[in-house]
Amino acid sequence: MIFSWVPFFREIFIFYMFNPRCFAKIGIGLLLTGCHQGPSDHQKKFELLKASETGITFQNTIDDNSVNVFDYVNMYNGAGVAVADFNKDGFEDLYFAGNLVSSQLYLNNGKIEPFSFLDKTAEAGVGTSSWVNGVTVVDVDQNGWDDIYCSVSGGKSGKDRANRLFLNKGFDTNGELRFEEKAAQYHLNDTTHTIQSAFFDYDGDGDLDVFMIVNHPTGYIGSEANRIIRLKPQGRPERTDRLYRNDGLGSDGHPLFTDVSQEAGITLEGFSLGLAIHDFNQDGKPDIYVANDYVTNDIIYINNGDGTFTDRIRDYVNHTSFASMGIDVSDINNDGLQDFMVLDMLPEADDRMKMMYPSIDHFGFDTRKKVGYVDQYQRNTLQLNNGLRDSVPRKFSEIGRFSNVSNTNWSWSTLMPDLDLDGWRDIFITNGFLKDVNDLDFVNYDDTDPFGNQKKRDDAAYLESLKTQKGIHLPNRVFHNQGNLRFEDKSEEWGFTRPSFSNGAAYADLDNDGDLDLVVNNINEAAYIYENRTITSKYRENNYLQVVLQGNQPNTAAIGTKISFKTSQGIVSHINYPTKGFMSSVSSIATFGLGSDSIVDQIDVTWPDGSNQMLHDVKPNQRIIISKEVGSRVSTGSDRSSLAEKLFEPANIKGLDYVHKETPFNDFDYQILIPHKLSKLGPSLSIGDIDQDTLEDFYVGGAKGSLGKLFFQDKSGAFTDQLIEDTPLYEDQASLLLDIDNDNDLDVYIVSGGVENGRQSRFYADRLLLNLGNRIFEKAALDFPKVNGSCAVAADYDKDGDLDIFVGGASQPEAYPLPAQSMLLQNDTKRTHEPILTNLADTMLPELKTLGIVRSAVWSDYDNDGWQDLLVVGEFMPLTIFKNRKGKLEKIDTKSLSEIKGMWNSINGYDLDQDGDMDYVLGNFGLNSRFRPTEGEPIRIYAKDFDENGVIDPIMTHYRDGREVPVHLRDDLYKQLTALKKTLPTYQDYASASITDIVPSGVLQEAKVFSWNYSYSACLINKGDKGFELVPLPYQAQIAPIYGTLIQDFNEDGIPDILAVGNSHSPEVFSGWQDASFGTLLIGNGDGSFQVSDFDTSNFYIDGDAKALASLRYFDGSYLNLVSVNDDSLKVFGIPRQKPLKTLELRPLDHRAKIVYQDGRIELREFAYGSGYYSQSSRFLEIKPMMQKITITDTQGKQREIDLSMDASLHSAQN
Repeated sequence: MIFSWVPFFREIFIFYMFNPRCFAKIGIGLLLTGCHQGPSDHQKKFELLKASETGITFQNTIDDNSVNVFDYVNMYNGAGVAVADFNKDGFEDLYFAGNLVSSQLYLNNGKIEPFSFLDKTAEAGVGTSSWVNGVTVVDVDQNGWDDIYCSVSGGKSGKDRANRLFLNKGFDTNGELRFEEKAAQYHLNDTTHTIQSAFFDYDGDGDLDVFMIVNHPTGYIGSEANRIIRLKPQGRPERTDRLYRNDGLGSDGHPLFTDVSQEAGITLEGFSLGLAIHDFNQDGKPDIYVANDYVTNDIIYINNGDGTFTDRIRDYVNHTSFASMGIDVSDINNDGLQDFMVLDMLPEADDRMKMMYPSIDHFGFDTRKKVGYVDQYQRNTLQLNNGLRDSVPRKFSEIGRFSNVSNTNWSWSTLMPDLDLDGWRDIFITNGFLKDVNDLDFVNYDDTDPFGNQKKRDDAAYLESLKTQKGIHLPNRVFHNQGNLRFEDKSEEWGFTRPSFSNGAAYADLDNDGDLDLVVNNINEAAYIYENRTITSKYRENNYLQVVLQGNQPNTAAIGTKISFKTSQGIVSHINYPTKGFMSSVSSIATFGLGSDSIVDQIDVTWPDGSNQMLHDVKPNQRIIISKEVGSRVSTGSDRSSLAEKLFEPANIKGLDYVHKETPFNDFDYQILIPHKLSKLGPSLSIGDIDQDTLEDFYVGGAKGSLGKLFFQDKSGAFTDQLIEDTPLYEDQASLLLDIDNDNDLDVYIVSGGVENGRQSRFYADRLLLNLGNRIFEKAALDFPKVNGSCAVAADYDKDGDLDIFVGGASQPEAYPLPAQSMLLQNDTKRTHEPILTNLADTMLPELKTLGIVRSAVWSDYDNDGWQDLLVVGEFMPLTIFKNRKGKLEKIDTKSLSEIKGMWNSINGYDLDQDGDMDYVLGNFGLNSRFRPTEGEPIRIYAKDFDENGVIDPIMTHYRDGREVPVHLRDDLYKQLTALKKTLPTYQDYASASITDIVPSGVLQEAKVFSWNYSYSACLINKGDKGFELVPLPYQAQIAPIYGTLIQDFNEDGIPDILAVGNSHSPEVFSGWQDASFGTLLIGNGDGSFQVSDFDTSNFYIDGDAKALASLRYFDGSYLNLVSVNDDSLKVFGIPRQKPLKTLELRPLDHRAKIVYQDGRIELREFAYGSGYYSQSSRFLEIKPMMQKITITDTQGKQREIDLSMDASLHSAQN
């Protein structure tokens, strides 16, 4: 039910009597309208109020003379703040935690004057003399008044660091609010260096238990804290977090808590800074996220439901932040699933980053992986919830860089409220650190520095130098949610410009006007109160709704309750866990932005016991109170993925147990400056009927040290594998199944490449395995350049009746980014088993020798002149088109495309808009990266042997504040160019340098320059005589690189769709692995545009470094989709609702089909020998019921026409 206003008559009456500037109505709840006139246009959305106006003078002062880092290493981490209506007058009050100063309580005097507060610390008895870190609000004794629980650390004795519990006793006889400290009596006086605590009901008995995170000081930063050790399931008790179970009322009539950490499985060590409670696996039981500083893993303790927890961090994320700090859980994309953000300390400014990080630590990253650490990267992480799959959670996609929130400096608290009430949650982040102890010049050039590696330290001298060391004094940040997983930095525009050393923060509607104000606890400066002026600003058209939850004893605050409802922006939701951000507790009043919505049709409330309530037709712009009804129905719960009709299902096929195995190889040992490895690009997939039994088989490529294999399909649908080579020293790249010697069976062409075999090696030679029948193969002699190859695609481009091959060249081994030569192998075979292939790069097409770092190509007649042209893409390349002029290829300049240079991975052709010409899908780098090239400010690599030592030095640059500067960290560049140590000796010198300060412009002009200015994966729409239009794929497809693509009508609506896979585990580890994609299905709209299918519908889910993607006809008339994954197992998906395919068999030289539909649409299809990324799919034409007529054309121009209403030659694939 919605709570009646009657019991609150006194508070409401006082509010209106003493606040005549406001007017409200009492209806379903409190109608809270703006109390101020809208500000003028020049005013900011947030106003930082003066302490003289608010009365809040609290300042968390840190005095170097009274304590130092030898006493307490976490002395600069600051403290939190808590929000609650402690005196129940209808206005939220504030409690600030203090380190060296007393914590302070400020009661909101809003009924007299908005944003005025009274310091009632002494009267209430809530002062502290300990080092208080976090503060939590909860009604522990269930008397209806909010209590305060303080997490304490820093003290040398147990007594000094015992946690404090201040029980709210209401008003005394003098009308003063009074608290009593009772931590010991409740057994909550923990002394284990706690940072923050969260109350929740983990065991489902109805009362509130408490979890405490621990950060035990270990001495100097960088010593034991970052030491890599083999992880143990049983940590040292003083360095593990704490779980206290609420055992109900004791003999004294109040709850008693028992430390059950060990028996509950809370046993992992860490340096905990952030804490969030959330039901990650959606089973109705609250789980725990612990954000750990330094090298220690973050932890997701999954609630097993039997009183124990198990860490499942690897089941939920592919990587985390490194120095994890604050955390918040909230739904950023309005899909009803809760996402979360964890902060780190990566600077936004390029110079500060170079002053903080000396080099890329590949050895440390690899070592941590070997001993069991989760992958960690030094940046903020924003984890997008992908929901459940058959009740098993899918992993989160980490999209912090895509969302523009990865680099916010030394950040502490992240909060995600809807600050402008537009229906989308924004992000607020606090910033700053009192001493820049990571300044590398301070670290490396001050011989008294204990943060470095010196064995002898003069403590007194160090402390003296630290006093004069500058701080990281930066403004707090706010990011506005754009509604497409992207956030825009609005810090300056919204009024966050004042530098500070800010730590804990909270949000609350302090003036009861309907929008959320912000409260920040600072070091050495008065706390900040930011007034939100959304209600009276230019955004005043946005509506809101506030909800107060009232549960039953012993959880009257309804901790753990979920509220959700639909708006025009999607599904908005709130889960009532007030412990958020960093060491802080936010308002328990849920504030929802509604945008322009004028009604909420239905509100769904799920209480902690699983029972549900619904409210209907709720008007906006009010605060309602929802009280738990007796007898609320209990939901059985449902997994959304189990209700949706699924397009794909993982297929468990007998014999398809192939696992690709990479031999460990560190490319960076040979070229430290390259942006990514070049040794992890396979495996390939090639489909065809090799043994001519009418069942399709396939080849999957191998890696150096393991051989590729052929897989033969039998009549039962099982597969058997066969090796066709005996030398595991090649690194397979692309492969092709094609009849090279015109004997009517499929031979195998395998491109060799990689960089593991050094600069020159016979194992870079391509291989051709001739099919002799009966699954016997013979290696043909090839005399072509032995280079690092990439893709291979075939076509009868010269119309002589056989298939010719284009082989793409990648980069020269140990000389990246200089290109290896590409080849066009013209087939002039005259006799069976005696192939004659001529490399035209040596004669007619010399530009192929320096074409670029090719990754993919496709033969396609883009201009419908009857001749197959060649389209090529690659790294630092534009889309390059070789126009086929009657059997002669000519590179043409396409003005609309030649200046668009990407890090292209793949190209695939299809008539996407069904207008009778070929369009193309281009897989690119994506936007979830630290690199943001544009046409005006591209990424460049200058390649030259700058120091003349016989090694190519690839210096990569980007633009920062209009200046072209090196991407590389100083020590990495200095390892490659040692002479720079003399010219730019300090980190500050290097951080301030442009590229021409490092390499003179005259020398740069002698270098080969490679540019990249476009990162979107996109569709290239063919406009005929008007050229091409490049249209980015939907934003959800930009969160990782796209490699393999497959274009078909997957949902059987007659319109082509796109299936895409990707990721890359190759980047240098400061950028980090690109692993946010789990496969993407894009549903076509029929005009060349697409929308992303959710996972619940597609059920297509690939976790890993996915590469090739190809379709294969299965024995039962359906088809399988095969996905190769680098250094992992082959993945296979079927389409369960698919009926046996009606297919039109193709002849070897059939090239394209013109399809006329019953509704008049005309669609063009081409049948490629190789396309996408290292992929060759089955060549057949599926017959759809809506097709009317098909005209097949072969490479020599011969046509045959099929009238589908009359032709009986069509057959099912199973016949």
